[in-house]
Amino acid sequence: MLANGLLKPKILVVEDNALMADAICEMVRDSGCDVAGAVGHVQQGVQFLADRSVDGAVVDINLHGALSFPICDELQRRNVPFFFLTGYPSYAKDVPSQFRYAKFLTKPLDAGQFKSMLAAIHVVDGADEKPPKHWGNTFLDSLERRELEPLEAKLERVVLREGQSLEVATQPVGHVHFITGGLVSLVARCPLGRRIELALIGAEGATGIVSLLDGRTTSVSDAVVQVAGGAWRIPAADLVAAARAHRPLQDRMLAYVHSQMAQLAETILSTGHAKIEQRLARWLLMAADRCATRKLPITHEQLSRSLAVRRSGITVALHMLESRHLIRSQRRLVEILDREGLMQMIEGLHGWKEPLAAASGAPLGLRDGENQTAG
Repeated sequence: MLANGLLKPKILVVEDNALMADAICEMVRDSGCDVAGAVGHVQQGVQFLADRSVDGAVVDINLHGALSFPICDELQRRNVPFFFLTGYPSYAKDVPSQFRYAKFLTKPLDAGQFKSMLAAIHVVDGADEKPPKHWGNTFLDSLERRELEPLEAKLERVVLREGQSLEVATQPVGHVHFITGGLVSLVARCPLGRRIELALIGAEGATGIVSLLDGRTTSVSDAVVQVAGGAWRIPAADLVAAARAHRPLQDRMLAYVHSQMAQLAETILSTGHAKIEQRLARWLLMAADRCATRKLPITHEQLSRSLAVRRSGITVALHMLESRHLIRSQRRLVEILDREGLMQMIEGLHGWKEPLAAASGAPLGLRDGENQTAG
């Protein structure tokens, strides 16, 4: 933020069109800021941030055919405010859930709107205080300052790989993971190797919070990454200690435990009484809400394991949903075409709804423009 006109914020311009980059740099200067640099490629932007510090950024989404989200990830990790600049508003649907908070400005640019946007992200005069950190996790973002303070210094950013095991049943829980992107399954299994999914966790919640119930850190299920993404993690023992010392935080965490128990009850109801195609429709709705996208990078084999149904049964169920024009299924991708149609198909079998409604009041759902029937 400007300090009596002496200290100017340094703004990174991420734009692949040279003429547009020059125009944006001029607007940055006219707004009372300095240009930290201008980059037009994803790797160039990531390297720039590794070598220099910046106070804010203007980020084009498409850089020579590549999406700029790795740059956004580095900006978020450094708690650097930024906003998106694009000539194609439809790109909003491609923004990952962890960047949903970022504001959009569309081309062609207006100088007044540009300066107002810099003020809105708190890098020029007009902002009264430093903006809160955006964690990219609905639960963390819902916490008040006094609830977050005991955790903040302990949280560490990590990448989640598909197939990675975050917890193993009967084994100690090393870390609690607050998911920022991707999808994690809680899975029950027996000694004979049979298994079934108990719950899904996305950017709304966390794994390992069962340790809050009695202070023990032994997992009651496996936690497996279904869709690659990221998370903030904290040692389970530190989270338990913080919750015990701060009653408001403990109350919030226990409310989230309650929401997971509700999801478990609804999963049992669905497993016992729903047809395979209904269970599949429910799973797709839950996964779409938690990943904030209608395009799910999931395979028939993964769906088979999650629902404890033979792969051939999953294939038939997918074909049934496709025949009704509710989804489109491709190799390693299932796309929801008609969300309302899937909702009608599950006939009141809940669980796809927002799991944090009771815990935080923060809404989930598909990004703007993705909750409509595809045409």
